Amino acid sequence: AQTLYPGEHILDYLGYVTSEELADDSEYVAQLAPGILINAQRYGNEARFINDFHGTKRMPNVRFQGRVEQQTGERRLGVHVMKRKIAKGEELLITYGWGYGL
Repeated sequence: AQTLYPGEHILDYLGYVTSEELADDSEYVAQLAPGILINAQRYGNEARFINDFHGTKRMPNVRFQGRVEQQTGERRLGVHVMKRKIAKGEELLITYGWGYGL
């Protein structure tokens, strides 16, 4: 664990890429692009354990940011620090959006 600074890329959200039509009811789904989802339930990494801020008394401190890997042309979904630094040991909170947890 270490202090994280605004704009810093923490890690990519990894998992099985699928269409919205074929998505199952996994709790580990994030939107890569309109109609394209990443399901991290079986093939994900640590990013899938970042909690949604809904139900807490705090606001998100990290966000998803899409990018294209320059070397391969692959779309990636990165997790980045928002506007304030995050202290060592502080919980990371994100919004999964589009009705997550509702």
